[in-house]
Amino acid sequence: MEIATFFNSKGGDRKYNASHWANYFKPLFRSGVFNGDLKVTANGQMSVTVATGYAWLEGYGYQNTEPLEIDLEVASGNLNRYDAIKIKLDLSARTINAYADKGGNATAPTCPTNVRSETVYEVTIAEINIPAGTTAITQSMITDTRMDESKCGWVAGAVTQIDFSQIYEQFTTYFAEQKARIAFDVEDFEEDIDEKKEDATAYLQQYKGNVDEDKTAADEFLENFKQYLQNYTSQQQGEFEAWVEQIKGILDDETAGNLLLLIQDLQSRVDILETVAVTNEVVQAITTSDEYILITDDGERIGARKIFATL
Repeated sequence: MEIATFFNSKGGDRKYNASHWANYFKPLFRSGVFNGDLKVTANGQMSVTVATGYAWLEGYGYQNTEPLEIDLEVASGNLNRYDAIKIKLDLSARTINAYADKGGNATAPTCPTNVRSETVYEVTIAEINIPAGTTAITQSMITDTRMDESKCGWVAGAVTQIDFSQIYEQFTTYFAEQKARIAFDVEDFEEDIDEKKEDATAYLQQYKGNVDEDKTAADEFLENFKQYLQNYTSQQQGEFEAWVEQIKGILDDETAGNLLLLIQDLQSRVDILETVAVTNEVVQAITTSDEYILITDDGERIGARKIFATL
């Protein structure tokens, strides 16, 4: 039988009920509890509290707007049992409600299972271990089963999601290729760096050898030049002393005195030339036309300063 929904009615030919609405949403969302809703907690008595929240069962919605307390039967005096806190969809009764499904008393009890038939659909949101003689439920006795898909599960989209496996495979292959290429480039770069390092080391060694050779040659040259100066100085000093000894017997006192005056005059001239070279000026005594030097009353020479221009 083919069914299509929803269309506007013409003359009453399109009539829908709640099942049509539920079936419309049933394939879109999985049955269960909305994430974090309807948590079951102990309250220190033979009862538990179901928190507010939403559930979705086979296309039908359930909402608990305020904390709901559910009473549990008194525990057996000598046997244990498990109770289940469930959300139950009953199409015959047209209800969805939370209730405690009492398990059987036994030495090793089992928890009640969910009923899922054409008219009833249940999800278990918590299982409660009730040992013999229990008078108050504690939180450690409660097992939260909301996230267990076989018993409840979170509400989620039931539509098949996009398959990214091929894209992921392509990306993984591409990433592996790029990783290998980068690794090869890095290895090649490191080898190139090693080669350049070896070339630089060889060049530095050669340069150091050349510097050492040049230094040795320079030291040898300086030593030879130093020896040459010493030899030349000794030779010139010997020749000068021999010359002095030679002229000692030739020069009389008067000639020696004149020679000394001449040397002093030459030294004075040299001093004047050095002053002119440094200062670009010279001081010269003023004389008359008959070559008499002009002097002051104190006997000091009267001089004139000449300054030479620098080009």
